[in-house]
Amino acid sequence: MMVWTLWLAIAAGEIGPAQPAVALTETAAAAAARQDSPAARRALLTRDQTLGAVALQQPRLRPDLTLEAGGDLQTPTVRDPAAPHALVRRDLAGRVGLSAEQILLARGGDALDQRLRCQLAASQADCEAALAQAAAAARNAWLDLAAAKAGFAVADEGVRQAQDQLVRVQDLLAVERVADVDRLQAEAGVLEARAARVEAANGLALAAASLNRLLGADLDRPLVVELPTELPPALPDLAAATAYAVAHRPEVTALLARGGEARAGARLADAPLGPTLAATAGVVGRTPDAFDPGFDARLGFVLRWPLTRSDTSAALAGLEARGAARLADLSLAELRGGIALEVRKAWLDDQAARERLQLATARVAAAEEAHRVRVLQYERSRTTLLEVQAARLEVSRAKLEQANANLAVHRAVAAFELASAGYDGSKP
Repeated sequence: MMVWTLWLAIAAGEIGPAQPAVALTETAAAAAARQDSPAARRALLTRDQTLGAVALQQPRLRPDLTLEAGGDLQTPTVRDPAAPHALVRRDLAGRVGLSAEQILLARGGDALDQRLRCQLAASQADCEAALAQAAAAARNAWLDLAAAKAGFAVADEGVRQAQDQLVRVQDLLAVERVADVDRLQAEAGVLEARAARVEAANGLALAAASLNRLLGADLDRPLVVELPTELPPALPDLAAATAYAVAHRPEVTALLARGGEARAGARLADAPLGPTLAATAGVVGRTPDAFDPGFDARLGFVLRWPLTRSDTSAALAGLEARGAARLADLSLAELRGGIALEVRKAWLDDQAARERLQLATARVAAAEEAHRVRVLQYERSRTTLLEVQAARLEVSRAKLEQANANLAVHRAVAAFELASAGYDGSKP
């Protein structure tokens, strides 16, 4: 553990006091991505903006208030010819008024409610889909870091094996059982193994930085990951998982809500041609004369029912909304087909990865035995150092393949959980 952490710090070029290492599991990385990652914050902000916009459109007791002020200058001044010659019309008069109007009943109210509910549902589903994608990206980045750690461990072991081989060659050279060229080849093998370890350390540093970036953390934050030693449980039934996914994936929920929103919008577009009942109230203050007092108030009701409209914008909006609803229906069938394919691919990848892991495990045992035999043969002068080094490289490749096959199972499980909306066999 200390070795690979040290190489990670060297490859990252850290300067100054070392940061405390953060132990991170695959599950913790996914949880952190759903809460604090830039992608999660962006999704939550988008959802909150939609919630605010919907709240503004909710029908409520919120009358339209209008303030008017004005004045008139006209001549001549008119007075009643009979005594006491009351002022009938002033040459200069002013007025100020406040009016209010509240819609009580209007066609399309239920359509507006439906559209707002659909907007909320679509926004929430979009947010959930974005959070799931962020968690999946973090899990893949964590698995990339685990794979890089496995690669570094194999490279570090290769350095130790090459150094051990060099010691054996030097011992045999001391008793003149091998030629000096073997020493040169063994030294070159050590240098080659060290170069591979440096490359693995660089890959480890980049994988850690990539995961930190996805989580919104400092790129140089040291991370400690433990390679998974146990395989995840077997995946549930494919048919049941597919049926659950095509019904519960957040993308499906969002598209269904958008179809409902479009249909509600089409109904709402026809609302302007329907009747509207409104309550009105007003207060007016003016310069008084013989017929008009200085103050009056009114309260009434207004029924409006436009029979025709020359403005075609509502009709065009309705036509566009109906087209959007049909497009959503067509897209839904395509989306469900794509989801079913994603679930199937992840399920099959899991089966294949488990088989590859068994094969890789067998190859590791065979490669280690072959390397042991080659070392014994070399010590008895029955083979060359190049063949021993080739056997050692084969062991490294087999171990790396075994680690990657193990992680491939975890990748397939992560992809299946994303594609199936987290179906685990216990959900109806």
